[in-house]
Amino acid sequence: MADGPNLYLGRHAVAKAEGAFAKAAAYYWSALAAKGEENAQINDIENLLRLVQGQATAQVAISLAQSAEERARFLRELRTVP
Repeated sequence: MADGPNLYLGRHAVAKAEGAFAKAAAYYWSALAAKGEENAQINDIENLLRLVQGQATAQVAISLAQSAEERARFLRELRTVP
């Protein structure tokens, strides 16, 4: 059985197919929240900064940019409810 975001996305699809759009939206938001919880780049910037300590400046910049891009992708998903 699916868990985490996939569980909620499956429930979202079923609720949407049944025409329960408010319920489907709630499952979609739950899936996004679960996805955010599982993504360290979104959740734990302090830990990310600890991980890059002592690395070359260029590598730190790349790591922080990747984290920012991941946050931006997550925020775009939040703006769109299928």
